[in-house]
Amino acid sequence: MNENMEKKISLIEQAEALKDSKEWKKTTEALIALQKQWKEIGAVPRKKSEMLWKRFRAACDAFFDERDKNAKPENDYYGNLKAKKALIEEINAYESKDAAADQAAAQEFNEKWRAIGFVPYKEKENIQKAYSEAMQAKFPDFSPRAARAAGNRNAGASRRPLSEKDRLVQQYNKLQQDIVTYENNIGFFSASKNSAPLIQQMQERIEAAKQELKDLEDKIRKVEESEEEK
Repeated sequence: MNENMEKKISLIEQAEALKDSKEWKKTTEALIALQKQWKEIGAVPRKKSEMLWKRFRAACDAFFDERDKNAKPENDYYGNLKAKKALIEEINAYESKDAAADQAAAQEFNEKWRAIGFVPYKEKENIQKAYSEAMQAKFPDFSPRAARAAGNRNAGASRRPLSEKDRLVQQYNKLQQDIVTYENNIGFFSASKNSAPLIQQMQERIEAAKQELKDLEDKIRKVEESEEEK
């Protein structure tokens, strides 16, 4: 048991050395690896067990709490995990239609999945497996790689100079989609610990996007008026 205690003390010292790190991704992976090693170590004297665990847990929590406070929206790992789980539920609930509609739905699900940021490292394989199984069950003929290649070919074939109005309308549509994404993110972040700063950021982005929509509406209207005068 003394050998096990020495191993756990070594892990504690490594965790304490990392707890103030600001290298969020690298340190997250390092601490998760230490936690895995901790579980693999055998028993230690009962009188020491709880004390050692509390010390190790405190070091890990200190880092993760600080990481969450400083997380950018795209790095809200647990918020992203919740978003991916919600998308998998949406895929599982999808009811098959005709081949064209199913292909379009599969492509949309795939694009949504790729747009969601990273999840906690320890959850990465499980959530990817769940997504792949859901997509395979609903869309057995869908190939993400083939769909991306086809999309690139179609984009190249149809590329042409955009008119001023088309360019403005394109920006307008993208902003509308961004607002939907921000609003969805607020829903995901609301269940995350220390999420208030993230929610505030999303709300500020929504307000800025709405103001930009109004500006684009004015510009589109002016272009239309100019076209009518010709």
